[in-house]
Amino acid sequence: AQNFDCRVTAVTVSDEQFAYVSQRIEALGLTGRVIPLHTDYRRVTGRFDRITSVEFIDVIEPSLLPAFFERCEQWLKPGGIMVHQLLISPEFRAGDESREAWNRKHIALGMQTPSLRQLLGAMGESSEFCLRNLKDTGLSYSRTLHVWTENFVRNLEAVRRLGFDETFLRSWRYYLAYAEAAFEQGLMTSVQITLSR
Repeated sequence: AQNFDCRVTAVTVSDEQFAYVSQRIEALGLTGRVIPLHTDYRRVTGRFDRITSVEFIDVIEPSLLPAFFERCEQWLKPGGIMVHQLLISPEFRAGDESREAWNRKHIALGMQTPSLRQLLGAMGESSEFCLRNLKDTGLSYSRTLHVWTENFVRNLEAVRRLGFDETFLRSWRYYLAYAEAAFEQGLMTSVQITLSR
């Protein structure tokens, strides 16, 4: 919206994200060009030339993915482009709740990581979506997590001063190491999927 003559609708259910985005819109003088919505995505109406979601599909129950893509098909104009960045699991891990139980309980509540087959299957046989690009960014994610871990360890005293206890510090360090290894070994990956209609 700063660089192109376009209107943007930004959707979140997070109070913090909504407050931050609203403040940034005003600070950048984009009121009226960027419309923040503090609502569930299922309440969004309208037609769009472009749709982008960033690690949103990960929190949708896999059984609800077909309904999500039906909504996307209603929103996306013919000729439109849609990009999703999300985490996915390999086929053998799909649907195995026990493998992600600790992560879901302590780090990412409600997180679901579909397999690529589940994701593409959710688009439905009658969908007008055409896969244009699929980019695996999992190894980049692994490197990023490694840097986050180094920075976290280097700044432990500053984190403690923020009021975080030893249980949190150990849990967060464990999570960062676990996630780095999972992305490095292909137990999880990050992808960017571009679709057209």
